[in-house]
Amino acid sequence: MEKSLIELRSKEEGVIRKITGGRGLRERLNALGIREKKKIVMVSGIRMGGPVVIKMDNMDIALGKGMASKVIVEVGR
Repeated sequence: MEKSLIELRSKEEGVIRKITGGRGLRERLNALGIREKKKIVMVSGIRMGGPVVIKMDNMDIALGKGMASKVIVEVGR
């Protein structure tokens, strides 16, 4: 099943399948190491207020709602 980052629950894991934004967004995310085929774990989501925080490659990365909504993750493998 595919979901955007803002739809994931805390501690839910997945693999980034696509980024639906434009070139500028993809470049910004790429600079953070966020790209297709990377495994992520949700740390905290929008429901808790503030940015979406994910763990990837032993780093915590915070993204705003707009950016997080463009990152599509496959979960439930």
